[in-house]
Amino acid sequence: MPSKNSAALKTSAILATAGAVSIAALLLTQRKPAVATGGPPPVTSAQSNTLNLGASLASTHLLAGTHTAYMAVTLEAPDQEQLARPDVDLAVVFDRSGSMEGEKLSQAKLAARQLIAGLDKDDRFSITAYGTEVDVLFPSTAATEQAKQAALMTISQIYTDGGTNMSGGLVAGRSQLLSLGASSERVQRIVLISDGQANEGIIGKGELAELAAQSAQQGVSITTVGVGLDFDEQTLTRIAVSGRGNYYFAESADMLAKLFSTELSRLGATVATRVQLRIAPKPGVEVQEVLGYDTVRSGNQLLVNVADMHAGETRKVIVALEVQTSNNGSMSLAALEASFFEPGSTEMVNLSRSLGAEITTNQTLVDSGRDMQSNRLIERALTAKAIQQATELYERGNREEAERVMTTRAQTSQAIAADLDDAVFAAEMKATEKRVKSNFAKAPAAPRSARGKKARKSNRKDAYELMY
Repeated sequence: MPSKNSAALKTSAILATAGAVSIAALLLTQRKPAVATGGPPPVTSAQSNTLNLGASLASTHLLAGTHTAYMAVTLEAPDQEQLARPDVDLAVVFDRSGSMEGEKLSQAKLAARQLIAGLDKDDRFSITAYGTEVDVLFPSTAATEQAKQAALMTISQIYTDGGTNMSGGLVAGRSQLLSLGASSERVQRIVLISDGQANEGIIGKGELAELAAQSAQQGVSITTVGVGLDFDEQTLTRIAVSGRGNYYFAESADMLAKLFSTELSRLGATVATRVQLRIAPKPGVEVQEVLGYDTVRSGNQLLVNVADMHAGETRKVIVALEVQTSNNGSMSLAALEASFFEPGSTEMVNLSRSLGAEITTNQTLVDSGRDMQSNRLIERALTAKAIQQATELYERGNREEAERVMTTRAQTSQAIAADLDDAVFAAEMKATEKRVKSNFAKAPAAPRSARGKKARKSNRKDAYELMY
């Protein structure tokens, strides 16, 4: 999950990548229990000047037998006091469908003006607008003062018309960036603004997320901004996560300018792009799920695309492992590798490390080996998953069952926090439960009313922040 400072910047959460495989497909092969012998593999390389790669379990010890164990993988970008700002290639993609008429379009224009005005002379930008038709209103150009002034005039002339051809807008914005030549030396980003649901072109959530994943593979990340209460937050979060960008929820149009300013400052602090995590489970271990992410299989490895990283930021990937053991001792669980590019460099950086555990029949050793930070990360991700499940139940009109899901999840988190004597985390989880249930209570009989839509989006924003 992003650090506390950055988590608030992502009003967010979830994905599909090209060639994604289901978890069920990963579980088809039967395995023999692994014999725990030898020590856990050593860390071969776990940090660079840019990122640190970490991995841990909820406890250093696992009970013998067959169990689900959660692995918390972290990518941390330390603060860099003298960070050189990378050059940015930006494609602003506007939803100009009929529903954007009025204040939403006016505020979106204002925010885009501020975004473009903040670019440096070595940056480049383009402007695309989509309704039913897709128009590149301002092709990619250097962000000179003359070009920025001309772009501001172009923005003022954008009008609303037609449906919501979101995929067309994304493809056009991507084409503008790729026409500049893909370069690991620059940060290439689409900023997509929409207040509605895709109803023309590609409209499926999975297909749109796959389009975003393809863009990310080409070095073009995608940030999405949902405006108002009528957009499909699940689609926009999936596009953002698959596209290795950020997701923002602008409940009111006047929030856009601040969000755009935040996005530009984050782009300027980018330290790693095209970040990918490889997970190679060891014998006796199967990956049940990578929470919040779809995975692509490559041989015996699973590939996870992670968002671009910024200075001072931490992201996590929580992996549910099924571990089968037959005796006590040390056991290797997984080998991990993170790869990425640093802006200004054409060479890929690779970090690798391995994770193991001690297998035991002594529950006391498991309890005493618990790690507070790992448990926090894992419980936040599991709570995010529960919020998503509860919100779907709420959408179907089953508020009572939604609240039961949250109650059960909160009780588990509270129990773990109590075992760890972690009062701070206990308070955090209690506040999350209260906030989610309060949102459900605001429109209990009308989840599709304005208040109900706000409740759903607020809860999914919480889930996004907890998951990533």
